[in-house]
Amino acid sequence: MLRLVFASCGLLLSLTAHAQSDCQIPALPQSEKTPQVAALAKTLRATNPCKVLPGMNAKSLSTVWASLLSNKKLGGRRLDTEAPTSLPQGVVAGEKRQVHFDFSESAAEGLASLRIEVDGKPVLNISNPPPQFDFPVDRYTPDQTMSWTLVTRIAAYRAQFTLMAEPDRKDLEQKLAHLAAEPVDPVTRLVYKAAIYDEADLFSERDLTFLEIRRLVSL
Repeated sequence: MLRLVFASCGLLLSLTAHAQSDCQIPALPQSEKTPQVAALAKTLRATNPCKVLPGMNAKSLSTVWASLLSNKKLGGRRLDTEAPTSLPQGVVAGEKRQVHFDFSESAAEGLASLRIEVDGKPVLNISNPPPQFDFPVDRYTPDQTMSWTLVTRIAAYRAQFTLMAEPDRKDLEQKLAHLAAEPVDPVTRLVYKAAIYDEADLFSERDLTFLEIRRLVSL
C-alpha cells in the first residue's frame, strides 16, 4: 500500500515538474551575444508561455530564439539562385487574404521585374516592383499552386507556394489575435509570433517575422 502511495506521489511530482517545464522558457542559447540581445533574452524568459498563449510550449520559444540568432541568409549572385527564406514559399497563411512580399534584402541589387503565376498562368507582371507589397489571394484556394520570379540587375529568384487550409488559417488567426491582446513588449510579442508560425510549419512567415525583430534590435 505504501509503495503504491509513494509511486503515486512520484508520478504526481513528475507530472508537476513536466508541466512547469512546459511553462518555463529554458536557458536561451547565445543570449550574451550583445548586451541588447541579453536584455531581450531576459525579458523573454520572464514571460510565462502558458499564460501569454495557452497551448504554446516553452521549448518552441527556445527553438525560434536559436534560429533568430543564427541569422542565416540564402541567395546569391547567379541566375536561379535560391530565394531568401523570408519570401513566400512552401505553405503560407494568407492572413487577411493577402500574402506579403518583402524584397528589401534584395533591393540593393536593383529590383527589375516581378512575375506571379497561379497554376502556370500569369496574374501579375510588373517592372520596378516596390521593396514590399501585399498580393491579394482572396480569389484563390489551397489546392492552387502560386509561383513568383523576381529579377534584379544581378540575379533571379524563383519560388512557389500554396495557401494554408482554411480551418488551419482560422485557428492561426485566433492565436495571433489572442497574442495581440497580451500586455507584452513589441519585440517579445514578435518572438511569440515567430513561434506560432514555426509550430504551424509556416517558415516563410516565421523568417519574415525574424526580419522585423532584427530591424528593431539591430541584429
